[in-house]
Amino acid sequence: MAFQRARLEGGLITRYAGDSPQEYLAEGFAAWGRGESNRPRFEAQDFGALAAQRANLDRGELRQKDPQLCELLEEAVARMEATAGD
Repeated sequence: MAFQRARLEGGLITRYAGDSPQEYLAEGFAAWGRGESNRPRFEAQDFGALAAQRANLDRGELRQKDPQLCELLEEAVARMEATAGD
C-alpha cells in the first residue's frame, strides 16, 4: 500500500499525511489539484510549518516526493473523467 510505504520510507508529503490513509490521500489530492505552479514559496514563519508545507506543495513536487501516490491519483481522476458521462 502506498501509505505504508511512504510512512516506512519517510516519503510523506506533509506531516499530516502520516496520520491515516485517508489523510495521506487527501493531502496528495490537494497537491495534485494545484497543478504545477511557479508561485513564490512560503516560509514556516509566514504561516506555520504545516501550512507552509501545504502552501508549497503542488503536482510537480508531489510527483517528485511520492510518484506512486501521484500515479494513483492520476489514474483515479482519469477513471472519474471517463465515467462522468455515464
